[in-house]
Amino acid sequence: MRIKLLLLLISIITVNTTELLSPEEIELLNNEIIKKYLTKCILINTHSLLNFDIAYLLYESGGIYNKRNYAEEIKIKSTVQTYKDSSNNALYQRYPYKDSYCDYFDRVNKGEERFKYLKEYHNTLINMFTYTDKFNTPLSDGLSDELIIFLKHHDILPYVHKVLASLFLISEGLDISLFVQKINDKDFLILKKFNSQENHFMIGLHLKLIKNNTEITVKQEKTKNIINFFINNRNNPILEKYNYTEPETYENFYTAKFLNSPKILIYSYIYEYITKKEEMLNFIRAVYDLLHEYMNTPIYTTKNTKKTDISILSNTKKFAKSLYKKYFIEVLPSNRIFRYSPVNELVKYKNRTISNNLPIIPHNPNVTLNREYIQPVGGIWLLKLIKCITYNPITHKYTTDHLPNANFKLINFIKKVKNCFPTDLSTKIGKIWNSSFYGIINENSSLFNTQGVISILEVISKLTNKHNTRNKHFIMFKESIRKYGNNGTLYKEIDLYTKEFLKPLFKSYYLFPNTENKNTKDLDIKIFIKNFSILSVPKNNIYDVFGRIFIRFITHEQEEGIILDINESGIDFYTEKRKIHQLPDTVESYLTYKIDYVKKRNKNFYGFLFLNYLKIQLRLLNKENTSNINYLIETVNLIINNDKNKVDRLFLGGKIENIFYKEDILVCYLLHIVYLKKSKLSTQFITNILGSTELNDHCVQSILLPIMIYTGIYNECTKLLHLDLLHNYLNITIHITQLVKILEYLIHINSPEILTQWFKSFIGLDWPNTYSVYELLKYVPIRIKLGILDCISNNGNTVNYIKKLVKIIKKTKNIRYNGNCHIRKSNEIFLIFLGISCHNKIKYINIIKYCYDSIVYNNSITLIYTGDTSPVYIKTIYQVLVQEKMRLCVKSSGIRKYKAVLYSYGIYLDK
Repeated sequence: MRIKLLLLLISIITVNTTELLSPEEIELLNNEIIKKYLTKCILINTHSLLNFDIAYLLYESGGIYNKRNYAEEIKIKSTVQTYKDSSNNALYQRYPYKDSYCDYFDRVNKGEERFKYLKEYHNTLINMFTYTDKFNTPLSDGLSDELIIFLKHHDILPYVHKVLASLFLISEGLDISLFVQKINDKDFLILKKFNSQENHFMIGLHLKLIKNNTEITVKQEKTKNIINFFINNRNNPILEKYNYTEPETYENFYTAKFLNSPKILIYSYIYEYITKKEEMLNFIRAVYDLLHEYMNTPIYTTKNTKKTDISILSNTKKFAKSLYKKYFIEVLPSNRIFRYSPVNELVKYKNRTISNNLPIIPHNPNVTLNREYIQPVGGIWLLKLIKCITYNPITHKYTTDHLPNANFKLINFIKKVKNCFPTDLSTKIGKIWNSSFYGIINENSSLFNTQGVISILEVISKLTNKHNTRNKHFIMFKESIRKYGNNGTLYKEIDLYTKEFLKPLFKSYYLFPNTENKNTKDLDIKIFIKNFSILSVPKNNIYDVFGRIFIRFITHEQEEGIILDINESGIDFYTEKRKIHQLPDTVESYLTYKIDYVKKRNKNFYGFLFLNYLKIQLRLLNKENTSNINYLIETVNLIINNDKNKVDRLFLGGKIENIFYKEDILVCYLLHIVYLKKSKLSTQFITNILGSTELNDHCVQSILLPIMIYTGIYNECTKLLHLDLLHNYLNITIHITQLVKILEYLIHINSPEILTQWFKSFIGLDWPNTYSVYELLKYVPIRIKLGILDCISNNGNTVNYIKKLVKIIKKTKNIRYNGNCHIRKSNEIFLIFLGISCHNKIKYINIIKYCYDSIVYNNSITLIYTGDTSPVYIKTIYQVLVQEKMRLCVKSSGIRKYKAVLYSYGIYLDK
């Protein structure tokens, strides 16, 4: 039986789970009481790493995932081999457990202390995390001595939270007494209590596992090395010296150096290992317990205790106290408030299911206000108001526990409603409301036959059973209205009274008792009245006022509310949905708004990660993908100019797993490196991207491998990857989209020098199944054509690079022409650029003139246009040439050339 259980355990361990803690679960976790005392509650400090919003943002940014898969310090192991038959099929194999530290860095930086640390760090990273694109397995490679096998083993499970909490605090620099000790030739992991010889645990690092249906003992060598890495690098001065710590500035954050931190390594591991909220709470409590122990355990001394030892213990206690203040806060039970997460808010906004302080009231999403005309005797307005009053935004249920003296009919009704409030009074629950409502009407018929603000308040007071204490106020107001009529002071008094009366009735207010505190941003309830006026004809001699009662809830700049418009016609009920300081309705606009907001207010690690996450989401929404291009160009420029070609900056731009994102990175990086030639190519980074992709797939080959061809580094990567694909790749049809991608980046780089150099290498490329420069300029979209002309002419201001390109084309061999070969080549390219420039005549008028004048024409030369011949495209060229006839025909022989040029385009108009 035990063997079967062990087999089941191992099978569970080796199966990947991607169900990590969600932002909603983290938000609830942030509001859990870690420890409760008589006079105080302990909560986590949401500005610290125990707020796993930070881990979520780091995970979504791709940080550790990208670092593990693509860091140039890691040599990933994968192979592609073609089959010997003629099918052109290949076998791709990825061996993540065989990945290793790249020995290049050992050879180049031998003896340097920093690189010694980086080698240890990357070996630990390799052993702790195993990711692959296909399965995205975060922690396990199935080997029997890895950390996750150790942590999931039944002998270790009782201590797992203390093990992780100890490593976490060690990464903070606290002198936790955790160590590996050899006893009788066996390794044990021991955690001692503070200033004591007693152990929290002593765990053997030789585990019994099942292999081939046989129980074996496996030494946990990997686990031992990982634990020793954290212990040995506690307070390593290299971490501060080279900024391998939490960044304090936005600029430092984007270098991504903090990814080399032991703290971020164990923190990311904890988030991916602990996937249940209850388990994460146990981990946080383990952190609290250890800090509490180190702060409060007395320092026991003996005659043999050295002063230096006492000083060390005293400093440890002080440091533990500072960490306690960093990670936890103490609040009075009465002051506890629900703390909303901006990350959860964003995720819900994107999914359009944000948790509101008001219940969901169906309305037309295309309008800001949802207007319902309802006569006061119908009871619908009161039903919807009660729905808002009794709604609990945390549990999303309805309750009267904050209204202990409410009318018994209301209490019974809410009990029957549970979490399904009626919207149709013909339903069973709707009929229950009708019977309850009309029972109250019969008891107060004169009140319900009168409409007005004061009468509305009286109805609500009857339901909440505060009428006896409030009745004298209502009588006083009505008498004042009778005596003084329209009176600004009286209106102000009614406004203040309405706010004071209604505010405490809402469950939302009951949950957030400190809303009057100006320092509290969690919730604010605003109640006010506008458009006061006196009833024109008092009913039953009861005086009242008309007006619009606004009730608004504001949380994290979100605003929702209801409006009761009490007027001569009846009562109009409105709902205001998320009208938040003019907050945009679209996700794209919302993200832009939040980016500006976070930039100004959150200048810490959490804020940096959140800002980065917002930018990633915004780029994902950009349909044209220009923001992605701009981001990569900016980032690669910083890598080349500031980081000595360290590619870590790219690891914070989102997970590098999508095939098209990989394509973007390869294009941008290689174009900068190969053509700017400012920095040495990080070939290992490139081969890691290629090697992590299933290159046996012909579609993948056709997307990624042409980039290697067009940037001239195919041979280098082939050697590193051990690709046996050459004969297969020769037959791959290269689609124009790969060239469009390259040209897009060249255009955005906006360097005519680089663009001209690329054309030179492209034209001279000796590779089958590719395009000529003429075909390239013919088939790319018009936006790319104009982008090329923009770049190469500096927005129409120079023709120097067009001249250079023509010279390059003239020098290339081409068997298509005889005789006046060079002239025909240059004419062909001038005709193409003339055609492109005609699509923005005002901007390129000088280019039009230059290209036209540069065309050589005589009786022995036939002008051949080989560019885009689509009817709309040709029509634009033809019209511009007709319009510019006088400007172009300035020589006596000009008319013959003009007709020949016009004819070279015009022949396509009739087709």
